[in-house]
Amino acid sequence: MKKNNALAAVGAVFLVLVGLWFVTRDGAPKVGVKELKVAKIDKDAVTKVEITIPGQETKKDDTAPDEGPVEAKAEPAKKVVLEKDGAGFVVYDGDKADKRFAVDDTQLKPLLDAIGEFATGDLIANKADKLAGLEIDDARGLRVALTTTKGKELDLIFGRAAKGGGTTVRAQGQNDVFVAKGRLGAVAKKEVAAWRKKTILDKKPEDFTALSIARADGGKVELVAETKEEEVPAPEGAADAGPPPEKKTTTTWKLAPSVALPEGFRLDSGAVTRLPGSLTSLRAVDFADDATDETAGFGAAHTTVTARGKDGKDVVVHLGKKDDKGRLHLKVEGDKQVYLVADYTAKNLDKGLDDLRDLTVFTAKFEEVERATFTSGKTKVVVKKADGGWVLVEPKTAPAEFDPSQIVTAVGQAVRLRAQRWAGDVKDAGGDDPTIELVTKAGTQTVRFGKQVESADESAAKEFYLQGADGSVVVVNGYTRDRFAKPQELFKKPPPPPPGMGGMGGMGGKGLSGLESLPPDIRKKLEASLKQQQ
Repeated sequence: MKKNNALAAVGAVFLVLVGLWFVTRDGAPKVGVKELKVAKIDKDAVTKVEITIPGQETKKDDTAPDEGPVEAKAEPAKKVVLEKDGAGFVVYDGDKADKRFAVDDTQLKPLLDAIGEFATGDLIANKADKLAGLEIDDARGLRVALTTTKGKELDLIFGRAAKGGGTTVRAQGQNDVFVAKGRLGAVAKKEVAAWRKKTILDKKPEDFTALSIARADGGKVELVAETKEEEVPAPEGAADAGPPPEKKTTTTWKLAPSVALPEGFRLDSGAVTRLPGSLTSLRAVDFADDATDETAGFGAAHTTVTARGKDGKDVVVHLGKKDDKGRLHLKVEGDKQVYLVADYTAKNLDKGLDDLRDLTVFTAKFEEVERATFTSGKTKVVVKKADGGWVLVEPKTAPAEFDPSQIVTAVGQAVRLRAQRWAGDVKDAGGDDPTIELVTKAGTQTVRFGKQVESADESAAKEFYLQGADGSVVVVNGYTRDRFAKPQELFKKPPPPPPGMGGMGGMGGKGLSGLESLPPDIRKKLEASLKQQQ
């Protein structure tokens, strides 16, 4: 009995000791295990981040005898400094401290967050001869030095990725290599241009009352904003007492009254509305610090965009010419910086009156169409509404692969058909195949595809003229023409969705691509029909 009691006492003591070990093992010193002790840094206290990006070495290449061998050379390391300046940060090249630029908040925030999260893990190496292999020696490692309001706190070297996750890290001047937890090494490795503020205008469309575009070709577009305030009704059941609800402000952009539209001109109100947003959403992709008015294209005829602010002050943006990479030079009056923006970004803003035309080739709405005829060569397909649905009229005998549920799709595609651009002074499309005819109670509308658009660029995609229902000539891509050049193909049953795509074409039954704008009752019938088939 005494023996059993003794064993029980020993077991109890053992359990207590094990429990104490688990409780205190994280707080107690790890005997014989080295640690890179890093105190948690308050990201809001950071005043300076110095980053040294290792230089890249180009190896000798003797494989291009026609051009001569490429000699090996080493690029020097790049020093990037982010420093607090007032409420924000500036960035500059460590060797050119006189040229300082504002830092983009979208780049700064992840860096400061990573500094606040930074921690270290296990020791994985402690010998100098191991540093090169881990790319963490002074020549290959990424150096990050942090200064806070307390002074310099960290000076770290980051190396290659660790096997178990994370990256390798060591303190400057030491050989002990640890696993770094977090993303500090990854988000810090950016050159000066990547840190610079790329937002060009800190404005919103509603900050302006008017906008004008004076193009290099002499064309001009003028818009005005109409702002309305509407009372917001109080929620049902709300008490009468209390402050009145805030008014809802809406801003609508329209052509200025002074703009005269040509006869038959159909304005795309959506294109007008998008113009102010294209101005305020401009972002640089790079910077042309050494550009002059001549090299940037501002010295010759160029497009200028003027926006009148609610304070009566104008913001004037100049669109210059492209650089050798296809990016457009841009500058804002009062700002010495010359920006480089993506070509498509500039095209969204550099609009003339013809770019604001409504490019839908039919004016009818889907619910107004009662009959549709698709013709190409000797092939003709005619469909019409009947008994709340659609039926095939011609050919009288339906082809083997004809799917009645595709009628709604084909007619919807025709109604929504849009051109790529207006064809300018071209008066006739120059052909009549294929053609599409839509019949409504108001009358018949017909469009016809014409000849191919001539292009000096043989590699350019094919384009064709099209005579719209209103008689205007527009340009469509070759794919659009080819689709309607085979009328019976429009009504074929679609292939089943790939395995694992959740049915309904991989959209989980939430809708079919291209049919979102159809009336809900018609779309519902079509989806139900396809589900039944599947």
